[in-house]
Amino acid sequence: MPSNSRGDPAAASLSAYPFPPPLDPPVQMESSRKANPPLTVWIITMHNNVTREEFERCSQSVDKSCIPKRSYLKGETAWRYIISCLLPQMVMRKQHLPRRCWSFQKTKSVESSGKAYIAMVSPLDPTSQSSQRADVRARHYQKPESLKSESQFLGFSSAETGSAMAFAFTQGKKHQAVNIGVGIMSCHLKVSTESFFASQLHKLTEREERSVSLKTHPEDVALRRLLIILSIKDAYVRALGQPIGFDHSRIEVRIPRKTITVDGEQLLGWEFRLFKANLGVSKHVSPEDSQYQCATACFRGWNKTTFTFSQTQEELDEYVQFYDLQQIVEAVPRLGEYDNSALPPLSKLSLSTKTSMASMTSIGDVKHPAPPSYNYSHSLLPPHYAPNSLDYSDRFKKGPLPPMIAT
Repeated sequence: MPSNSRGDPAAASLSAYPFPPPLDPPVQMESSRKANPPLTVWIITMHNNVTREEFERCSQSVDKSCIPKRSYLKGETAWRYIISCLLPQMVMRKQHLPRRCWSFQKTKSVESSGKAYIAMVSPLDPTSQSSQRADVRARHYQKPESLKSESQFLGFSSAETGSAMAFAFTQGKKHQAVNIGVGIMSCHLKVSTESFFASQLHKLTEREERSVSLKTHPEDVALRRLLIILSIKDAYVRALGQPIGFDHSRIEVRIPRKTITVDGEQLLGWEFRLFKANLGVSKHVSPEDSQYQCATACFRGWNKTTFTFSQTQEELDEYVQFYDLQQIVEAVPRLGEYDNSALPPLSKLSLSTKTSMASMTSIGDVKHPAPPSYNYSHSLLPPHYAPNSLDYSDRFKKGPLPPMIAT
């Protein structure tokens, strides 16, 4: 978390956001932030340049509990779903936690199928046969920090649009970890501004419609306001695990006052972070499709709701990391290494609140130079190398999808 010694980041950053200052800002009570679970966001550049073998390997590495009961995923939707399922597994792999120690679970919900999260099942048994073969490691894992009650849940959320996928995750108590969501909106419109606004008005309240009206505001200002509001709403809805048809007009976002209401009641206990992601220069992404407005929603249990605006590179480096799809694909073969009976090697990183997950600079121990986050003058992506690459859309024309995804 950013230090409070620098003041309120939201108040300091309001001038850079296209909203007028509040006339009468509400009084906010102080709250303790000592036990804040760390939050990490991965921004992944998506593209179609994968080989047939890579597609098969990724699809077969998806955890069985993530496979949909109905095989309705096809084409690009199937490929993006596969990647979103692999990312939580990569987080646990980065923590060097064996597969038998955690499991995918879902919250109970009447309105939807539930929100997925990861729960620790049981600590490693030092008396097991595998532990006897690695006694030193077994002694180290008898009471791992990651199995304490306050940090035995990992919540995550993913959203994708255009050439980018956002994946946010945090760990801690169940109510703090599970209620996490991320929203991402492309700043590049494929339709006219008027058509886009008309398609999104049903998600806004009357006050929000006035604040983004094209009749009273410049087009760029109105568009920026709309993307901020929509990304916040999307992140909050995903944090609750609500279905796609949720009525977004029940939520009202008032950035100048730094408040959000649901059904007319002020929302308390949540933290919202906003930032603009730049994918950089890549042959897979056009320059106009490299800008994205992102937002995260995370329940903290405070007596107020906060908005944090991250605009500088240092602020983004605290919790935002950029990856290319090729890095994800290369890390997939290592996901199954801890599914056997051997104990994992000792790790300096554990799933605990003492170690910030934002310190990760690689995925699945496949080392890559840490890309310069939010740097316009440098490419955020590593050199792409796939000599036998095959557009996966061609793969669907030549044969069916793997059995685990499609019939």
